[in-house]
Parts: sequence; structure tokens; C-alpha cells
Amino acid sequence: MKIINTFLTITALIVGVTMGLYLLGGYEKKSDLKLASLFSEEVLFFKYKTYENEEAMKQDLQSMERYIYMEEEGKPTVYLAITGEKENSQKIKEFFEKKGYSIKEEEMTMEQEDFLNILKQYDAVLKNTDDEAVIDAIIKQVIEKYQEVYEH
Repeated sequence: MKIINTFLTITALIVGVTMGLYLLGGYEKKSDLKLASLFSEEVLFFKYKTYENEEAMKQDLQSMERYIYMEEEGKPTVYLAITGEKENSQKIKEFFEKKGYSIKEEEMTMEQEDFLNILKQYDAVLKNTDDEAVIDAIIKQVIEKYQEVYEH
């Protein structure tokens, strides 16, 4: 009788530990997925041009005060603005068209929570203005903040 009780106790412990590990393992995986999705958002980058090399890019953009460039397929690609609001897209396009730049929007995922929070604040101001000086200042500030966060 004592052997049967010991066997049942050991079996119950093994089953309990196995079930606990199984349930805990599933919980951790789900929580990781949930946290990743909380801190990532789709934002719009406004692509200006892809260059053959960095020297050609710098020569072409001498008069441009602020821009972002990223290597894509070994070539520098220049972006002139970023927004998290689709509503601001047309306003940004029109702003650059008036200056003679043809830009195209591209959606990218960003995961830097601090930058995304700053971007939301600038987007709120941009949404409520038509003043070109304010639009220009906001675009420059967003690019500057992006460079502070991602390029340093």
C-alpha cells in the first residue's frame, strides 16, 4: 500500500510539473508577441530618390537642410519626411511638390516607442495647420528627432 501511494505521488508530481512547464511555456511566447506588437507601428516615409553612391547623393542634396538616407540594395535612398498619420500624407506631398521635389510614400514598421510618441505629437500639430513655415519646421524637427534616435 505504501508503494502504491509513493508511486501515485511521484506520478502526480511528474504530471503536474510537465503540465506546468507546458502552460508556462505557452504563456511566455504569447506575452512576447503581445509586447512586440504594442511598441511597433506602421509609419509613412516619404522617399525622394535612390542614388548610385553616397557622393552623388551629397552633391545633389547640397541645398537640402535635413534628410534621412538608408542603404537599400547597397545604394543610398533618401527620405525627406515621416508621418504616422495618413491624413498628413497629402499635406506633406503638396509641400514638397511646391518646392519641386517629387516624393513617394512608403510604409515602414518602427519599434522605437520614444520616437513614435514624439511623432504623434508632431502629427497632431501638423494635422491642424496649413502654414508652410510651420509644416517646414515640423518636417525638419521630425527628421532631426529620427536622426537623434536612430543614427546615434
